[in-house]
Amino acid sequence: MQTSLLVTADGGGSNSSKGKLWKFELQKFANETGMKIEVSHFPPGTSKWNKIEHRLFSYISKKQMKEINVIGSQFHKEWNYIIMPQ
Repeated sequence: MQTSLLVTADGGGSNSSKGKLWKFELQKFANETGMKIEVSHFPPGTSKWNKIEHRLFSYISKKQMKEINVIGSQFHKEWNYIIMPQ
């Protein structure tokens, strides 16, 4: 049986459901630990969002995004997803 981890996150900032670096680092963690990581985001507007924060993180290319083994959840796949080890 595969070990899994549930992560809850707010809807904005660097760990938003659209955050590329966030997903990229979660993929690295999933690969290192062999765990399936399920992420559930709070809906947009339910938490504070620092408008400057997103500018502080490096750009993740589309080529790197293709390396992330992400599967959308059945419930609100635009916010919730699972990152599987590669």
